[in-house]
Amino acid sequence: VTIDKAPKLPDGTLKREDAVRLGQLPGQQGKLADTTNKLNEALAGAGGIVYVWANKDIVKTMNDVKSDLAKPQTGEPTQVEQKRIVAELDAMIRELAVKPVQSKFAQDQGGKGGGQQANGKPKPKLPTEAELRLMKDFQIAINDSTKELAQAKEKDKQKLIAAGTRQGEMRTLLNQIVQKSSGGELTLGPEPDPKNQLPEEANEEQVENQ
Repeated sequence: VTIDKAPKLPDGTLKREDAVRLGQLPGQQGKLADTTNKLNEALAGAGGIVYVWANKDIVKTMNDVKSDLAKPQTGEPTQVEQKRIVAELDAMIRELAVKPVQSKFAQDQGGKGGGQQANGKPKPKLPTEAELRLMKDFQIAINDSTKELAQAKEKDKQKLIAAGTRQGEMRTLLNQIVQKSSGGELTLGPEPDPKNQLPEEANEEQVENQ
């Protein structure tokens, strides 16, 4: 943001100190992506579905931002993606702090079904509540970035397409959580066929019938 708003030279280029700083940012962003990527194994070991997806999504966005900075593109679309990365990391940290209620029934059953570590202790599992809360936070982040991309003076079609893809993946994740929580007994079913969707001008009776 600072570099993007920095005063330019008469020919429109960055001052030397700003150009040098900008040249450092892609490498720093790449290191952050590498560090974040190392969390995947630990999150998967904790039984995460949404957390694993979320971490991979953040890493992908970090690498996309790295490419933007290298072009260099420091404008609104890049800043919107950076803002979403921070919001999603905040969400992961915040929802990991949720403490699952310890069930007396689980204690009586000796933690059956939880899996065991090498030392005989049950493996830590992410509660479904934390996964659902994280999914909600990510949905809010997608909503916010969609508004900002729409309002940006610089339009970026690729980032808008990526947001649509991310939205589709959210539904798949919700279905996986439903199946996991119900032991495979419940599912959202296939996505609705666009051909079966009612037009915007549909009346209340048509909506109720569908």
